[in-house]
Amino acid sequence: MRSPITREATDLFLTLVALMLAAATFVLVFGPPPALQLAAAEPDAEAQPTAPAVQEPTPAPPVDDSAVQAVDVLPPVPTPTVAPTAEPVEVAAVSGYQVYADPYAQIYSDSYRDLATLIGLTNDPYARLVVRPIDRPDLEINFHGELYQNAASTLKTGVLLYAIFRDPQIALSGWQEGTSLAAYKMIVGSHNSATGTVLAESGRDVGSWNPLDDFNAFLHDIIGLRPTVGLTEWNYGATQDTLSFTVERPDPAYDPERISANTITLDALVSLYEFLETPNWVEGAISRAIATEGYPLRLYESPEAYRADVLAAIEEAKLLMAIPDPEIPTELELSLARVQAEHPELEIDMYGKNGLLRPTDWPGDRWHVNEAAVVRVRQGERSVRCIIAYSASNFEVDHLLDGALRYCVALFEQDVAVGG
Repeated sequence: MRSPITREATDLFLTLVALMLAAATFVLVFGPPPALQLAAAEPDAEAQPTAPAVQEPTPAPPVDDSAVQAVDVLPPVPTPTVAPTAEPVEVAAVSGYQVYADPYAQIYSDSYRDLATLIGLTNDPYARLVVRPIDRPDLEINFHGELYQNAASTLKTGVLLYAIFRDPQIALSGWQEGTSLAAYKMIVGSHNSATGTVLAESGRDVGSWNPLDDFNAFLHDIIGLRPTVGLTEWNYGATQDTLSFTVERPDPAYDPERISANTITLDALVSLYEFLETPNWVEGAISRAIATEGYPLRLYESPEAYRADVLAAIEEAKLLMAIPDPEIPTELELSLARVQAEHPELEIDMYGKNGLLRPTDWPGDRWHVNEAAVVRVRQGERSVRCIIAYSASNFEVDHLLDGALRYCVALFEQDVAVGG
């Protein structure tokens, strides 16, 4: 007979065995499949070392890459009425090629795509371009012409027009002395102090103590540009330390850089040159000037005499702006020379004004290259006029500007083909 101790030990052993069997049964019934456990625990049948934690780099500031993305965007279909005259760019492939029955629409589409590709290849988030055929605005090619930027020296064209409307004799006296000579230096040599002189002298006796306010009023009220463009400061010469608060702040959606001074858009620059090429617009501005206090500075016998002088002075201003830069050719001048060499049978000329800011010149801390001009392609009595405006943060824009000029040539050649 077993002792009580032996019997208790046996019972305890049997109880433990029963518990172990119950636990094993529970695992087999309710546990995950072994294969999944093995795959999760030992993917390579060997223990893998744990990689050390890597610190994430500081995120870069957002960059406006819309110019690069424009390569993959199909051009909008123009409203106008077949083969393209310009060869397609081979450096980048763009999908979705379309064929149009209207030859002008085909030229527009092909040129739009080529220029979109070239904009993307600049790898410049600040690259912008507008090409507006004056007589066919429906064929305008526009890459971010609505965005605001610093005007730099491109607004000197507006300053010249302001001076002419105030006193047409500035442009009719041979650019030899006084304010007339300062205007010559302002346009041909891009002298900033001379620009201050023109602003100050043209603002005499207007009734305002601020020449920048008077200039902005001319842009907004006489020409009709948006109140968000103009000069807020010009710290050179006679306008040193002068500020203007008559330029409205742009919508932030169109001012990604939050430009702090002298705001302009390429669209506004194009409109400024379109004004020079639109007789009815000029006539309206003359009428508004006559009705505005302070215009003109000198006494005229009749409004008709003032009108005649303004029209003659505008033509002289165009000739002045056609004089090439005496020191360094602008990027558009270099492109013009290349396209002229490609088409010796055509007369291709232009007038306009460039602007340049160095990284140390402004808060943008980068190069700011911009230019706007009226380009005319002609042969005999036929001609095509285009306004080209661009801006960039580097000088690598030769192919882009060549393409813009070739678009104007292609439109002219199509006009010849249809007898337009």
